[in-house]
Amino acid sequence: TDDSMQNFVDKRNFWTMVFALLCVGKGICSYLQKLCFAMGGERLTYNLRLKFFSSLMHKSVGWFDNKHRAPGVLTKILTEDINSLNGLTTESVAVVIESALGLFFSCLICVIFSWRVALVVTCTCPFMVLGGIGQAKLQFNQRANDESSKAAAGLLNDIILNYRTVISLGKKNQELMLEKYESILEKTMDDTARKAHYQGLFFAYTQSIRFIYVAFVF
Repeated sequence: TDDSMQNFVDKRNFWTMVFALLCVGKGICSYLQKLCFAMGGERLTYNLRLKFFSSLMHKSVGWFDNKHRAPGVLTKILTEDINSLNGLTTESVAVVIESALGLFFSCLICVIFSWRVALVVTCTCPFMVLGGIGQAKLQFNQRANDESSKAAAGLLNDIILNYRTVISLGKKNQELMLEKYESILEKTMDDTARKAHYQGLFFAYTQSIRFIYVAFVF
């Protein structure tokens, strides 16, 4: 009838407007999120670099004699490591907050409409989180690679700073230094290749468990 059709059109227009407003709100919130985290991350790296460089300027000369405090190692910390800390403390925090809120509100909605679905969702959620935790642990547990990278950076920096001495040592000693540098890089490559297999398994698990989760719930 005309009344039912008009009722359908009114509801359609209402929910279309609601979804349009949700999309606009999502866009504004995403913009503010990226802006705040970017500004906070840049401020964090600025303060860390400033304090780190200030502390280096007040160290004694003997402090730099340690091989772990070579100019190449300190330069790597000042540039790459602090940038990694920026990404770890900004984007990771955003992902954790979004995931936690999404999980909380999804369980809350399920409890309101169907406690049976809420029980199933609550019991199966850990399987969704397991893959992400394993992948994140492998991604951020790079201590061995960082140590190898620092050693390679320190050796390379010493060679470049003392290149006249290195050249004067002769071809045989130059090849020994090259082999030492290559062995450090090979260790990093082997560690990364070994972890890549586990990362691939966790990535495949996280991609497949989504569809298994939806199929199991519904």
